[in-house]
Amino acid sequence: MCLSFYLWAERISFYLWVERIFLLFVLDQEEDDGGSSSEDEIISMCRNNLRQSENLIVQLVPIFGMYSDNYFVKLPRRVNGDSGLDWVMETLARDTQCYNMFRVERSLFYRLHNTLIQSYGFKSTLKMSSIEALAMFLWIVGSPQSVRQANNRFRRSLETVSRTFNRVLRCLLKLAENIIVPKDPTFSEVHPNLENPIFWPHFNDCIGAIDGTHVKVVVHKSKRIPYLNRHNETSQNVLVVCDFDMRFTFVLLGWPGSTHDMRVFKDAGSTMWLMRGTQTGLGTFHRSDVQGTMWSNGTMDRRHKMPSFPEKKQARIIVACMALHNFIRESRIADREFAACDADENYNPMPSSSASAWPEDEPLVEDVNMNAFRDELAHALFYGDSSI
Repeated sequence: MCLSFYLWAERISFYLWVERIFLLFVLDQEEDDGGSSSEDEIISMCRNNLRQSENLIVQLVPIFGMYSDNYFVKLPRRVNGDSGLDWVMETLARDTQCYNMFRVERSLFYRLHNTLIQSYGFKSTLKMSSIEALAMFLWIVGSPQSVRQANNRFRRSLETVSRTFNRVLRCLLKLAENIIVPKDPTFSEVHPNLENPIFWPHFNDCIGAIDGTHVKVVVHKSKRIPYLNRHNETSQNVLVVCDFDMRFTFVLLGWPGSTHDMRVFKDAGSTMWLMRGTQTGLGTFHRSDVQGTMWSNGTMDRRHKMPSFPEKKQARIIVACMALHNFIRESRIADREFAACDADENYNPMPSSSASAWPEDEPLVEDVNMNAFRDELAHALFYGDSSI
């Protein structure tokens, strides 16, 4: 940046010198022709150009000084204590510590690392290894931790932490494009879970479960009101579709927490923060089958939390965490959160928060009809009634 600034200043001086030579040449031509009325105007133009250039340079000097203070004048490098990479490698060596810090098992950490390197352009830099970069991202979204906390933990500058986080995030978003999709886009085969006679005909042609979830976000106080949900928490209202393997296949996000679920549902066909997913008429989604979406959303919420970033970046982080969720699920590597869900069909990853002091909204007609349908379906499944 410093070299570019001096080259730019030198280029301006060269252009001014060329302009002055050209104007003097024009002035000589005017004198040869016997005319001198434009001499004062030409000199005035030249002086104005020089004055404007000097003013521009004077204005840019403080800006360059601020940039230099922030990015070129570095604090002395800390040499005491372990480096960030030392801490990461020490943590990876212990299974429990690895899961507690990075929210994934050690074997899955290395598989994710290798996948991002081989297929999504993830690589080490001159000053940071790819292992440390991935660990930093997982540590930030898993706790969550702020950039300043990562600055202290990994002994890296704030700029390095921010750039590394964005670099890993971009790779995970590329992964999301390939992994937040149905395994079988044509839905030509019936999922084994639906072959149980108890589910027929109630879930005939069902290809997944659709539901909304509120993901907590951090917003500026000036934007707090639209993001307040009925539990008086700031969140984004996210619409997701899950298959019967607890994988996300579709996600629509960006709506503030105060938005009604039906409005988000009706917007599912738009392009606002729309990831590729299930958009087909070959099957049906069951709004009543929320157990899978609750498990998927709950395990993701328990595993990953939202750091403080701009709203659009937080939306991208949600998609990245869903991609991590699918990657863990598809890896078939034993995971503690998924093991608890698979062992207990009534397992609730995220127990309900305290009751809201706000009055409940009046139910819409769609809500009343859906509640009645759910009650009838639950009765039919419990008593083995296939007439519904």
